[in-house]
Amino acid sequence: MLLKRVSYLIIFFIGITCSVSADFFYRVRFRGVRETKLLNILKENSDLLKFENKKIPSINALRYRINSDIPELIRILHAYSYYDARIDTDIIFENEVDVIVNIHPGPRYLLKSFNVYGMPCDEKRKLEIMEEISLKEIGIELNGPAISTNILDSENYLLEKLAAKSYPLATIEKRDVLVDVQEKSVRVDICADTGPFSRFGSVTILGLKDIDPRFIERKIAWEEGEPYDLNLISLTQKRLMKTNLFGSVLVSHTGELDESKELPMRIKLTETKHRSINIGVSYATIDGPGVNAGWENRNVMHLGQLLSLEADISKVASTGSLTYKIPDFYQLNRDYIVQGMVVREDVVPYLAFTYRGGNRLEWNIGDNSKVSFGAKVEYIDVIKSISNGKFTLLGLPLYLQYSTASSILDPVSGYSIYYKATPYQAISHNKDFFFKQKIIGAFYLPLDPSKRIVAAIRVQLGSIVGTSLFNVPFTKRFLGGSDNDLRGYRFKTVSPTNANGDPLGGRGVIYGTLELRFRVTESIGLVPFTDWGNVTLKQYPTVTGKWFKSVGMGLRYFTFFGPLRLDVGVPLDKRKRDPNYRIYLSIGQTF
Repeated sequence: MLLKRVSYLIIFFIGITCSVSADFFYRVRFRGVRETKLLNILKENSDLLKFENKKIPSINALRYRINSDIPELIRILHAYSYYDARIDTDIIFENEVDVIVNIHPGPRYLLKSFNVYGMPCDEKRKLEIMEEISLKEIGIELNGPAISTNILDSENYLLEKLAAKSYPLATIEKRDVLVDVQEKSVRVDICADTGPFSRFGSVTILGLKDIDPRFIERKIAWEEGEPYDLNLISLTQKRLMKTNLFGSVLVSHTGELDESKELPMRIKLTETKHRSINIGVSYATIDGPGVNAGWENRNVMHLGQLLSLEADISKVASTGSLTYKIPDFYQLNRDYIVQGMVVREDVVPYLAFTYRGGNRLEWNIGDNSKVSFGAKVEYIDVIKSISNGKFTLLGLPLYLQYSTASSILDPVSGYSIYYKATPYQAISHNKDFFFKQKIIGAFYLPLDPSKRIVAAIRVQLGSIVGTSLFNVPFTKRFLGGSDNDLRGYRFKTVSPTNANGDPLGGRGVIYGTLELRFRVTESIGLVPFTDWGNVTLKQYPTVTGKWFKSVGMGLRYFTFFGPLRLDVGVPLDKRKRDPNYRIYLSIGQTF
């Protein structure tokens, strides 16, 4: 009987040994760290966790993996100012093998002092220029956690600040970090060599193939002999990249002063292909099927001048245009544009052919403002309407823009104001004069700190003053019902009507839009919206008359280049020929 029990016991221990010696999976659990960011970093750097889904051959191999992991985890805890951190582990055998990583971070060490000394380092003499640079500007917060990455990053920020103060050759010569175990604090001393005060020297341009160097020279934001300024280098890079002529722009210096005590500069460029062709197809519930094509050369005459041909053909509107642009026309950031255009519009109120030629000057004033002014001649032939006619007009279009919006395609904060005004003088027909203008204000109000919920509001006011409505070509009158104003209504039909219910168009208009933009996930968003509008025969916007309203829901799919938009608009004041709903597809938010 005793022999039998002993044999069972031996078999049991053999079974246990075989089970833990065979390949098996394990599961890792971290305990003791509440800081989410730190916990994620520990997990990302844990080989124990990284190979969790791979079988391990034995308990001894598992213990080896655990012990190999601990030094790296301790290093990370030290980097996050937990200098007293300890780690112990438990292996639990139940239904599966669990590895418990118990982290005891201990108290967090605080940064008590941060000093920047000048040369020579042994004298520990405060760097004088630090009187102009605060610790906050280089990312340092005293009495906060002494995180090593912040301390290392502060050195790069300091070099950037010194470069902005005309010391681009500055270097960090020494760093001393003193950890006080008793006080639970860290003190940091940095020694920096500012190098000589530097001025911009001669410029060498590298990498050009088809572009005239004079084009680059116009974009350089500094003058030779001017104090070195990192902001001017950034501005130069920005100007060159905005031309769409370069794939990369690198502005650097030689690393030492020349005989004139100036710092020679280098601009290394990689040119992109200057000619391109685009072809596309589209479909919309309003336009039906469509096709578009274009060709452009962005480097005509090797000076960044642009020549483009574009065609867009659909059931409702077809457009062909030829554009020629001269950048930096006798002044930086001022472009001269010549354009010819042919437009065919076939909408409910009319069929019209427009032939337009004109030119304009465009100024970009800083990062927020834009001004455009020019002259154009238009020949308009309106048929199949209640007010047919042929018109030859001379117009002087003015365009003003001021925008602090955070993005073009997906703004979540700021605002934009646009003003468009054109006086028209008829040089045929009955020589009538009229003045058309429109002002648009768009405002973006984030409703939560993460800006995942945004209230977007747009108000549009327009007027046509001068001659009577019937002397204004139909194409110039206000007609609501597009994806820019009253979504859901029949395209370009919202306006006062005659006795037969035919749209007349209007001279005064008010449009309003409210959208609540919810970003549900990183890639999906929902946008409930409402539009309202009032188009009248009066010369100025007015609140009297019939107001039209619509509601709808939008879906957004966020991509790396911007959101893809799908809106469904429903008219609340539905007329006899209005659809039950309209679907709108495009790239970018509505406004």
